[in-house]
Amino acid sequence: MVLLSLGQGATIAHPIHMHGHTFEVLKMVFPEVTNNGKFVFTEDIKCSDTHSNKQSQCNHAKWRNASWNNYNNIPGINLINSVRKDSIVVPYGGYVIIRIVASNPGMWFLHCHIDKHMVEGMALMLNEAWEHQKRYIPKGLPTCHSYLKTRSGVVSELSEEENRSKGM
Repeated sequence: MVLLSLGQGATIAHPIHMHGHTFEVLKMVFPEVTNNGKFVFTEDIKCSDTHSNKQSQCNHAKWRNASWNNYNNIPGINLINSVRKDSIVVPYGGYVIIRIVASNPGMWFLHCHIDKHMVEGMALMLNEAWEHQKRYIPKGLPTCHSYLKTRSGVVSELSEEENRSKGM
């Protein structure tokens, strides 16, 4: 999993925490800092095919070097003796590559520890072992890119009847 702080919305580093697991930190890339104190963001990641990284929201990020899609080709990746953590600071203008071993079935929260960011959607639920779970996603639960739509502030839950019909 690649966590990044790039694009038009990148203004600070983000402390990311994962519940229910630890993860291995395989690589961490910081921006270059010039002699006059300016940050030069990493160019390893291409945020958009049509905009520069600074102009893009970085919602369609991919490796600038397509050979890195095979993670064994990423220079400096540590697959042997990586550090194990449950929290990591994603550097402003950089990225972190983490590896999670899916060995704890359940719904696990991965989120930014800056409350304002978490509430605004910088969070996800990792549903591990989906096929073995008997729970259903509530109606109205925000989905990927739902932040691009008008926010109603209303999330409806499944009714008791719907829960019974689904065996909950």
